[in-house]
Amino acid sequence: MATPQVFAPSTVVGAGTIRAKRGTVEDRVLGRHALVLIVAGHGWFRSGREPRRTVTAGDLLVLFPDVPHGYGPAEPGLWDEHWVMVSGHQPAAWEADLLFDQSRPVLHPGRDAGLVRAFAALPGLWRGGLDQSRLVARVLDLLVEALRLDREQTLAASQHQRDTVGRLDAARKELSEGLEVPCAWDRVARNHGFSPERFRKLYRLRFGVAPARDRLGMRIALAQSLLAEGRLDAAAIAERCGFCHSAHFYRHFRAIAGMTPAAWRQMAAG
Repeated sequence: MATPQVFAPSTVVGAGTIRAKRGTVEDRVLGRHALVLIVAGHGWFRSGREPRRTVTAGDLLVLFPDVPHGYGPAEPGLWDEHWVMVSGHQPAAWEADLLFDQSRPVLHPGRDAGLVRAFAALPGLWRGGLDQSRLVARVLDLLVEALRLDREQTLAASQHQRDTVGRLDAARKELSEGLEVPCAWDRVARNHGFSPERFRKLYRLRFGVAPARDRLGMRIALAQSLLAEGRLDAAAIAERCGFCHSAHFYRHFRAIAGMTPAAWRQMAAG
C-alpha cells in the first residue's frame, strides 16, 4: 500500500508594517516565502546572484526559501513597507503554478490604493487570529491581484513605448523635410508632444545622435547627393541645403564627410 503524502499545513507565520525603515538586509536566507510591498520611498533589492536593482514605492519584492537576498532604502533615505511571510505546501504550489517565479523576484503592481489597504490589513488579521486557511487564501488573493496589476502596468508601458517611438519617428521625418530652410528642433519637439530636454534625450536613445546633429547630417547627405549629380556648383548646393554662406557649408561638410565638397565630387565621379 502506498504511503499517503502528508503536506505541512500552510500558515501565515508573520505580517507587519515598517515605517521609515532605515536599515538594510544583507545576504539573508529565509526558510519560507515572503512578500514585501514598498509603499513609500525607494532603494535597492537583490535576489540570489543577480546584481542589485533599483526598487521604489509600488514594487512588490518576492523572497524565496533558501535564496539569499538583500534589500533596503537608498542612502540616505527611508522607506515604508508592508510584509507577510507564509510557510507550508501552498506557497510551493503557487511557485509551481508560476504565481511565484524566481526569474521575476520583483513585481510592479504600482501604487494601487486597494492593494496597499489590503496589505496594510494583514498584520491586524494575523494578530487577531483569523483562521489560517482564510488568511493564507487572503495572501493568495493579494498575490493574484498584484500579478494582474503588474500585467496592466506592463501593457500600459508597452503601449506608451510604442506611442513614444511613433512620435519620435514622426519628428525625425519632420526634421528631414525642408532642408533648405532653418528648422528649430525644439519647435519640432513641441509639435510632437515632447519638452525639448526630454525630446533630445529620447531622440538620442532612439537614433544615436542629437536632433540638431541629425538634421545637420541630413543636410550634408543631401549635399553629397547633389555633388555627385554634378549639375550645381558648390555655392548653389550650399544654398539648396540651407547654409547661409559657402564657408559655413565647407566647414560643416568637411567636419562630417572628412573631405572638402570638391574632393567628394571628384570621388563620386570615379
